[in-house]
Amino acid sequence: MDQRLLKAARLGDINIIKQLADAEGNILGGTTLQGNTALHMAARFGHENLVQEIIKRQPNLVLESNFKGETPVHVAARAGHWKITLLFRDAIRGSTDVQVARIRDNYAQNGQVRLLKILLDPCPDTIE
Repeated sequence: MDQRLLKAARLGDINIIKQLADAEGNILGGTTLQGNTALHMAARFGHENLVQEIIKRQPNLVLESNFKGETPVHVAARAGHWKITLLFRDAIRGSTDVQVARIRDNYAQNGQVRLLKILLDPCPDTIE
């Protein structure tokens, strides 16, 4: 991943992200050594406006997994960024390509029961 993009994603600098994306096309598709995209990073650090901008520009990144198999949804949920998690939920509504929560993430054990229910709300058949 371009270091300017990585820094902007970590800091939530939406203006730099816009400039880079406008100037260099597919720059948002770059990844870190761990396979994280700019969307993973923006989700991790809780930058809601940046997440919205990246989804608008490159919605396919919502479904991208890093080398641990985590999508940006997983990253936001683990960090407890509820609003961002809801953005992802809405972006993937109707998709069957995403595992919203995995048992090994132990969301319930980490006090994230409410968040897990919110994520699974569009999929009532998945809750037993």
